Amino acid sequence: MKNVNRTAFWRNCFLLTSDLLALAVSVLAALYLYRLFGGKYKMTVFFEFWPFGAAFVAMGIFSRIYGVNFLYGGIAIGPHEELKRITLLIVAAFAFEFTFLALQHDVEAISRVASSLSVFFAIFLVPLFRRFSREVMRKWRLDIPLLVAGGGKSAENLMEMLKFDVFYGLRPIGFLDDDETRVLTGIPRLGGLDDAEAVMRAENVSTLLAVLPFPVLVRMRHRWQESIPQLLIVGDSGGFPISWSRLVDLNGCAALGVINQLQWKFYRILKTVLEVVFCAVAIVLGILPGLLIALLVKLTSRGPVFYYAHRLGKGDKPFYCIKFRTMYQDSDRKLRKLLLENPALKEEWEKNFKLERDPRITPVGRLLRRTSLDELPQLLNVLRGEMALIGPRPIVKKEKPYFGENYRIISQVKPGITGLWQVSGRNNLSYDRRVFLNLYYINNWSIWLDYYIFLATIREIFFPVGAK
Repeated sequence: MKNVNRTAFWRNCFLLTSDLLALAVSVLAALYLYRLFGGKYKMTVFFEFWPFGAAFVAMGIFSRIYGVNFLYGGIAIGPHEELKRITLLIVAAFAFEFTFLALQHDVEAISRVASSLSVFFAIFLVPLFRRFSREVMRKWRLDIPLLVAGGGKSAENLMEMLKFDVFYGLRPIGFLDDDETRVLTGIPRLGGLDDAEAVMRAENVSTLLAVLPFPVLVRMRHRWQESIPQLLIVGDSGGFPISWSRLVDLNGCAALGVINQLQWKFYRILKTVLEVVFCAVAIVLGILPGLLIALLVKLTSRGPVFYYAHRLGKGDKPFYCIKFRTMYQDSDRKLRKLLLENPALKEEWEKNFKLERDPRITPVGRLLRRTSLDELPQLLNVLRGEMALIGPRPIVKKEKPYFGENYRIISQVKPGITGLWQVSGRNNLSYDRRVFLNLYYINNWSIWLDYYIFLATIREIFFPVGAK
């Protein structure tokens, strides 16, 4: 299984190089900007920042942003936890930089303004460079092979997630199940559960993902732990989508303590204040692009500039979601006619409430939808208190049955302009996966998760995946 360790090692080297490059670009950009506005420093002062990069990498290894350990990555933290640690590490590394210079009595060698700009740039660039690096590693198939134990619905859902995920870098090569009739989309059955050690040795795999009923896990766990380097366990009823959880020693018993931050009034107020401030700034900055888009919409097709879509908001309260118009006039009547004439399109519409090749969309509208710029006017919905900047996708009334009992949970929060579903594959995802991602967001909410979605949204605007 040496090749698997080597793959994880090279992935970590790739991420380390990406981090150092992002830090270097951040410092150079800050120094150049500082000089542009009258700073007197020479660009060679860049080399004075070497303790910053060294401190970041050293602390990063210990804080597990390169996996469980550098030589064999493994799975240590999730994407928004990584973002949180990277941000704190950048601040800590710059503090180390100034401490190092102070001990050398050379703290004036670097401008505090340029350093502050470097921190600001690095907080944005390091995560974006990491995302790009992971995209490159996926294209180069520098993924860690993974064997799956179990072929039920939960395993199918996890395979769908891994299909679009680039963060963890896992590539399922096959699955094991004692039921020979089981099928997982896209990967072959390689044997039964008792064949795990032999298959992993033959396929050079060191990670086993077990998605099995609890009694089966109890029976197989001890045997697998003796021979498998990394065992990941997920119950066949699905993962437990709560990040804000911790193990508690309850008089010798292990208990799982769970915190839902969206239930805390302080965090709800904090989220609202931050989003309103951001939206106010975004509206000011977006006036000129918005006017240009409005002009394009008006000149390329007849009809109003804006479209008011009827959606359900917090507490099941209906509201009108404002968008730039992306369809030809009288599109609702055309849709009814289209669905009556074409049963296949009717089936597609009833399944997804979207059409992959919708003839009602204008050429400009198709571009706006692909880049999500048609949703820019929804900033006004945020200021009016009807929507959040980030949250579950707003739905129409006909979609409620698809959510079942989960709709009660989702309707407790405001729908968002962007959200976890929108940056995780969008229309390429099944409806069950969309519901899961909406629930995951609510159960796992934090400022860091919102920050992660914000950065992912920027990527989606320029490199959209699954947009129709």
